[in-house]
Amino acid sequence: MWKQTVHNNFAYISVCAVLALSTGFMYIENARYLDARTKEQASATALQSMGPLLNKKLFKNLSLEAQAVYVYDITTDRVLYQKNADTQLPLASITKVMTALIASELATAQTTSITISPTAIASDGDTGLIAGEAWNMSDLISFTLINSSNDGATAIAETFPRFVDTMNTRAKDLGLSSLVFNNPTGLDIEVASTSISAGGYGSAKDVAQLMVHIVKHRPTLLESTTATSSTFRSTSASHTAYNTNPMIESLPNLVASKTGYTILADGNLAVVFNRGPQQPVVAVVLGSSFDGRFSDILSLASTTLRAYNGQQ
Repeated sequence: MWKQTVHNNFAYISVCAVLALSTGFMYIENARYLDARTKEQASATALQSMGPLLNKKLFKNLSLEAQAVYVYDITTDRVLYQKNADTQLPLASITKVMTALIASELATAQTTSITISPTAIASDGDTGLIAGEAWNMSDLISFTLINSSNDGATAIAETFPRFVDTMNTRAKDLGLSSLVFNNPTGLDIEVASTSISAGGYGSAKDVAQLMVHIVKHRPTLLESTTATSSTFRSTSASHTAYNTNPMIESLPNLVASKTGYTILADGNLAVVFNRGPQQPVVAVVLGSSFDGRFSDILSLASTTLRAYNGQQ
């Protein structure tokens, strides 16, 4: 009897000890969870308060040449800064971003190889393409984006029927109503002897949202635009493309970049950069000057990074 009582007491004490340890572990885990939630909520609160701070304080005194500006944090779905963001303006070669998207969406096993036509070579600007040479589709897209090749964009468009119509339909499908395309290059078009029209039109906001769509759904499409140069091989020649954005190495954590410049558009630039690990921000300037587009974007990017690093 005595042994049985001792055994029962021991068992009871053991159960209590296990329950106590379990309760202790649960308390610790709960405390950790609450601490994490508190930090998460504090971070969210900080981001909530940062929105108006970025708009009213940091960007207010920037000297920008661009007619239209849009800066958008993709991760937090927050507009950090905007100026005339809905104004429709000439896009110049930023048009080629949509050209690249459509080509990547239409590409099939039958269109992985593109032969450069004499018509494509006749496009304004010479980026070294040769009539009759065959290119891998993805290589030609990258080449075209890096050095803004009009020859390349024309060759891509020739591969598919009604390509420009598809560009316009896709813009509507994406809800980007300001985007209107007249050609795949963005080159100005002579309408009459005294009049020209842009190859593409759009707002800074819709250009930004096009970049957002690509970053989310085709993240590798614009990777090549972060290199200062890249070399490609066609069936008959080697081609080196030099980036039309000379600020590549000055923009930290760059994800994507596309320049644009024509007489009608002046200087345009759209970039995506990370403010932290996998935390992309898109910035677009339209209607700046040839050099001003680069200084505008650098000012917007550095201001954004200072804000998120708490250097207000």
